[in-house]
Amino acid sequence: MLVAVLAVSCGGDGEGAGPDAAETLSPAPSEDAGDDGGQTTAPEQEDGVTSDDPEAFARADAAQRAGVDEAEVTVVTNEAVTWPDGSLGCPQPGQFYTQALVDGYRIVVEAGGQELHYHGQTGQPPAYCENPSEPAADDGGVVDR
Repeated sequence: MLVAVLAVSCGGDGEGAGPDAAETLSPAPSEDAGDDGGQTTAPEQEDGVTSDDPEAFARADAAQRAGVDEAEVTVVTNEAVTWPDGSLGCPQPGQFYTQALVDGYRIVVEAGGQELHYHGQTGQPPAYCENPSEPAADDGGVVDR
């Protein structure tokens, strides 16, 4: 009976996937195309850029969002960080996140006169973050803004 309860509660068909489930989206074509207010991730873009290279993904996505050529995108920061929880520094209203430190990275690029932030978990694709928060401090605490 325990096996049946576990099988039902795990939901193998993806329904009821829980608050930590992430949706994979394509990069936004531009800022005018609508604002989802949150994260955008994509394993592969039409031009073949994959999330295996987070910096290349960030540059390509930022160029599309800012409406500039990718050669005009400058990487400001590309660093390993520890996020204070499963939101990866990009919490969304009404969502719940794993409350544990998460190893990851932060990429900040400048495109078209604006800074765009991309956050990720180590080994995972980056996500565009419209309203970024700071990573955990070196002592495991959260940095005040």
